[in-house]
Amino acid sequence: AKYSSKPIDVLNIKTDESALIESADLDESKGPPPKIEIIVDSSGSMGQLLGPFRTRMYFMKKMLTRYMTDQYKEKAQTGLRVYGSKRVGDCSDNELAVPFGEKSLVGIETRVAKLEPVGKTPLFKAVKAAAQDLKSYKGPKAIIVFTDGEDTCGGNPCVDGKEARRDALLDTQIFVVAIGYKPNADDLKKISCMGDTQTAESEGDLFSAMGGIHSKIFSKQINLKVVSPDPTAEVQLFHQVDGAWTYLRSFTAAFGATVPPGKYQVVVNLAPPYKFEEVVIPPKKVVTLTVKGAGFFQVEFMPGHPVLDVEMLDKNMKTVEKFKNDEQKKIPTGKYAVKISKAPFFEKLVPKFDIYPNGTFKYKLTAAGAVQVKSKEMVGLYVYDRRNNILGNYLTNFPFVLAAGEYKIHVNDQCTFPEVAIKDDPKIQMLVCGKKYPAPSKVEVGTDGKVLKPKKKTQLKGQKRERQ
Repeated sequence: AKYSSKPIDVLNIKTDESALIESADLDESKGPPPKIEIIVDSSGSMGQLLGPFRTRMYFMKKMLTRYMTDQYKEKAQTGLRVYGSKRVGDCSDNELAVPFGEKSLVGIETRVAKLEPVGKTPLFKAVKAAAQDLKSYKGPKAIIVFTDGEDTCGGNPCVDGKEARRDALLDTQIFVVAIGYKPNADDLKKISCMGDTQTAESEGDLFSAMGGIHSKIFSKQINLKVVSPDPTAEVQLFHQVDGAWTYLRSFTAAFGATVPPGKYQVVVNLAPPYKFEEVVIPPKKVVTLTVKGAGFFQVEFMPGHPVLDVEMLDKNMKTVEKFKNDEQKKIPTGKYAVKISKAPFFEKLVPKFDIYPNGTFKYKLTAAGAVQVKSKEMVGLYVYDRRNNILGNYLTNFPFVLAAGEYKIHVNDQCTFPEVAIKDDPKIQMLVCGKKYPAPSKVEVGTDGKVLKPKKKTQLKGQKRERQ
C-alpha cells in the first residue's frame, strides 16, 4: 500500500500527445481547513472477499494507508475511528485509533496494519462519537463512513444520522461508502439515509469513492487533480532545481494534491509510466490532468490460427472493437470487458481489463482447444457433452472451439468419435472419419479454469508390473 517505487527517470519517458491539461478558477478558502474523521468498519464481515482473491479489509487497509499517508504529507486534520477490531460481540468496541494531528507516519501505518475483522457493527455509536470529536472545531467538518453492513447494535441510521449532524452544529457533512453493495440494492437504503452515499465493489471503486469524497471536502484547497484509468496509481511530481528536473513528492491519483504554484513535470506510474511534460499551475487555479491515448491488446490462443472472435465491450457492454485472436489491436485507454467467442460452442467473458496508453497488453486464453473433423464432403456434425447432452451442430472440414473437457462428436453411423478430449493445445486437433483413435486421457479442469496436469501413477512397493 505504500509508495514503493523509486523516482522515475523522466528523461526516458515520452510524452503522449493525447495528454489533456485543463485549468479552472479555484475558489480559495480563507477560513480554517476542513477537519475529517474517518470511521472504518472492522467487524467480522469485512473478512469476506471483495474480488476473487482478497478480502474487503485487505483493500480497505491498502486504501487507508495511502490516504492517511497523503493527508500526513498535506498536514491535514484527519482522524481515524475504528469499530469491531478488537473484541468479538462487543458493541463498545469503538475507538479513535489515530488522533487528529498524529505526528508519526509510522504510528499511522502500524495502527492501520493491525486492523482485523473480528467484532460487531456499532455503526451509529461511532457516528455519534465522531460528531462529538468534531463539535468544537470552528471550520468545515466531515465524517466519512466505510461499512459493509447495517448496525448490529440497535442503532437507527436515519434518526442517528440527523442527531449526529445536529450535535456537530449542523455544518458537518456525512459521507458513506457502502462496501460490497450493488448501487440499487434494497438494503442500501438502511445506511444511505445517513448522508451522501456511494457503493464500492472493487479496489478501484474504493479508491475512486474516497477520491470523489476528498475532492468535495477539499474543493477549495486541491489545485492539482489527476484523472487516471487506474485511480490507485502513484503520481510523482518533479520540479526544477539548478536546471534539472528533480523529484519533489508523490501522491495517489484518486486523491489529488495541493502544491505551490509553479512549473512541474508529472508522471503517473502506470505500465508503462505516463508523463505530462510541462504543467504550469498558476495562482488561484486548479489544474486537471487527464491520462489519454491508446494501448495495444491481443488475445493469445493457438498461434497462426485466427479462430476466435474478440470483442472489447464498454461499461454499457456495447462493442467498441471487434477482431480475431492473435491480432494486435489498438484500443483507446479505458476499462473494458472482453468477450472471446467462437459460435456455436464457445464463449468466455473477461469482466475487467484495463488498457493504459502506450502499453502492450495480452490475455492468454487457456482451458480451451480447437478441433476439426475431416471428411470427403462437407456434412453436418453434432457435439455432445460427457453426459450425452447435445450442445449443438456444426460442419465438417471447419475448425470449432470447445472448452476443455470430454466430448462426443457424431457425424453419421459410419463416423462417430465417442471420446474426444479437449485441452490446451497449440494446434488444431484433426479427426478423420474412418480412422481409429486410442482412448484419450481424462481431462480435469481446476477452479481457476486451467487444465490440471494428470496425476502420476505410483507403483506400490513389492507390486509387480505386468507385461502388456
